[in-house]
Amino acid sequence: MRILIVEDMEAPLWSFGIVIKELGDGHIVHIAKWYLQAKEMLGENQYDVVFLDHRMPYDKPRCTEDEDFKKFCAQLQDIGYGLIDFIHEKSPTTVIIGTSTLPREKIEEGGYGVPDRTVEKIDIQRKFSGIIAELSR
Repeated sequence: MRILIVEDMEAPLWSFGIVIKELGDGHIVHIAKWYLQAKEMLGENQYDVVFLDHRMPYDKPRCTEDEDFKKFCAQLQDIGYGLIDFIHEKSPTTVIIGTSTLPREKIEEGGYGVPDRTVEKIDIQRKFSGIIAELSR
């Protein structure tokens, strides 16, 4: 299974890292930390599953969250779900799992595509393996 994780924050990436190690061999996992990086990866690769955050930097951040959290957060934009239509146009069978806490109504109001499923970031460790196992069938 080919998996793309689009996430800019270190804590959720740490959680993804734990569950990725538990997956075992046979899976290809890529990570994008900002919008343009994700769009480039999506343009160059086919993915079976995309875990997609909504709030992220557009381009490579000028600083990390560890260096200056306020400056890092000031670079964040509500743009990740803007990739949903692009993903579905390129690969209609890709399953998009939204990891944003943005309510569905706000997503629809913003004119963004809607993820196929959502998972709270706090539940990534608990639900990731089950989601991948289900989609692998």
